[in-house]
Amino acid sequence: MTPGPDPKNYCHECGASYPWADDAEEFADVDSSVLDDELAAKALPEYEDGHYQSAVRTSFVVLEERVRELGKFRESDHGAGLMTEAFHPEGPLAMGETESEKEGTMLLFRSAVMALRNPASHRFVDEVDEDYARDVIHTVNLLLRVMESDM
Repeated sequence: MTPGPDPKNYCHECGASYPWADDAEEFADVDSSVLDDELAAKALPEYEDGHYQSAVRTSFVVLEERVRELGKFRESDHGAGLMTEAFHPEGPLAMGETESEKEGTMLLFRSAVMALRNPASHRFVDEVDEDYARDVIHTVNLLLRVMESDM
């Protein structure tokens, strides 16, 4: 059986190329021009060397260190517990105007650590490829921007 066109770049019904298919290579790399300076300095070398799982871990180390610094937490505070304490609606880094916005921000940071950081930090994960690592680096960058914009 001959494989059909790549479903990510072509319409599954008519086979026509999606508008982004020709530009796919533009999205293959991390855009260092928009990254937090520390994140770029620490995670990009690992990513560029093909150490994708390590780049994911390092990205979250940058995030956790920033949260500890801004929230004045101890070095022993980490992971989902740190994010819960830091961004709890009554926590030192709480952000948002309403209770639900504050809770949403806490859940966003906590969930990113639990869903994206934990697998790559606690075991070898085959799914951590170039695309996944790139997306995680940009996700952590967004979290850093959100956090810094409210400080």
